[in-house]
Amino acid sequence: MGEKCDNCGAPAANNVQKVWIRWKYDFKKNKYSRKYESLFCIEEPNGEDNLHVCDCCFKLWKDGKI
Repeated sequence: MGEKCDNCGAPAANNVQKVWIRWKYDFKKNKYSRKYESLFCIEEPNGEDNLHVCDCCFKLWKDGKI
Protein backbone atom coordinates (compact mmCIF):
# COMPACT_ATOMS: atom_id res chain seq x y z
CA MET A 1 0.00 0.00 0.00
CA GLY A 2 1.19 3.53 -0.70
CA GLU A 3 2.14 6.41 1.58
CA LYS A 4 -0.48 8.33 3.56
CA CYS A 5 -0.61 12.10 4.09
CA ASP A 6 1.54 13.02 7.10
CA ASN A 7 -1.05 15.63 8.10
CA CYS A 8 -4.51 14.08 7.61
CA GLY A 9 -3.93 10.42 6.75
CA ALA A 10 -5.51 10.56 3.26
CA PRO A 11 -3.65 8.91 0.37
CA ALA A 12 -0.55 11.00 -0.39
CA ALA A 13 -0.34 12.76 -3.76
CA ASN A 14 2.89 14.74 -3.18
CA ASN A 15 6.33 14.07 -1.75
CA VAL A 16 8.23 17.18 -0.64
CA GLN A 17 11.95 16.89 0.12
CA LYS A 18 14.75 19.29 1.03
CA VAL A 19 17.48 19.65 -1.57
CA TRP A 20 20.84 21.40 -1.15
CA ILE A 21 21.74 23.94 -3.85
CA ARG A 22 25.14 25.58 -4.30
CA TRP A 23 25.38 29.32 -4.92
CA LYS A 24 28.64 31.15 -5.58
CA TYR A 25 29.45 33.75 -2.93
CA ASP A 26 31.79 36.76 -3.25
CA PHE A 27 33.08 37.54 0.24
CA LYS A 28 34.55 40.95 -0.70
CA LYS A 29 31.29 42.18 -2.27
CA ASN A 30 29.02 40.21 0.09
CA LYS A 31 27.00 39.04 -2.93
CA TYR A 32 25.60 35.74 -4.11
CA SER A 33 25.41 34.59 -7.71
CA ARG A 34 22.11 35.14 -9.49
CA LYS A 35 21.91 31.49 -10.55
CA TYR A 36 22.77 28.33 -8.71
CA GLU A 37 25.90 26.52 -9.84
CA SER A 38 24.98 22.92 -9.23
CA LEU A 39 22.98 20.52 -7.11
CA PHE A 40 24.94 18.52 -4.58
CA CYS A 41 24.62 16.55 -1.37
CA ILE A 42 21.29 15.04 -2.29
CA GLU A 43 20.72 12.71 0.64
CA GLU A 44 18.01 10.23 1.44
CA PRO A 45 15.49 12.43 3.26
CA ASN A 46 14.04 11.39 6.59
CA GLY A 47 11.75 12.74 9.28
CA GLU A 48 10.68 16.32 8.68
CA ASP A 49 12.88 16.47 5.55
CA ASN A 50 10.54 14.05 3.73
CA LEU A 51 6.88 15.03 3.67
CA HIS A 52 4.07 13.01 2.12
CA VAL A 53 0.91 15.10 1.75
CA CYS A 54 -2.38 14.97 -0.14
CA ASP A 55 -3.23 17.81 -2.55
CA CYS A 56 -5.33 19.63 0.07
CA CYS A 57 -2.58 19.52 2.70
CA PHE A 58 0.07 20.44 0.11
CA LYS A 59 -1.77 23.73 -0.46
CA LEU A 60 -1.92 24.29 3.31
CA TRP A 61 1.82 23.51 3.56
CA LYS A 62 2.65 25.94 0.72
CA ASP A 63 0.59 28.64 2.47
CA GLY A 64 2.47 28.00 5.74
CA LYS A 65 -0.63 26.76 7.54
CA ILE A 66 0.83 23.37 8.47
